[in-house]
Amino acid sequence: ASAAQIRFVDTDGNGVCFYRNGAANRLMRSADGPATACGKTSPQILADNVTALAFTYWDNTGVTTAAVANVYYITMDMTVVEGSYSGSFRTNVRPRNF
Repeated sequence: ASAAQIRFVDTDGNGVCFYRNGAANRLMRSADGPATACGKTSPQILADNVTALAFTYWDNTGVTTAAVANVYYITMDMTVVEGSYSGSFRTNVRPRNF
């Protein structure tokens, strides 16, 4: 479990990776799964001006965990800056089949 990116295999068996391209301040998605490095296969821009992106992994008792087998839900924190605007966004997801 990485704070900088999230990689998984979707229900159709496709590799998926979400990450931040720090040099370009972009939120990215690529078709790279757990066994490959993010951004190598079909990278797509999802959002510009993303200055920070972090993933936190939680177990079912609400304690942070780095053990993938113990992940129950995931928090994504993102900061977007455009000119004088700065916005922070947070969402929690509980992946199905967990």
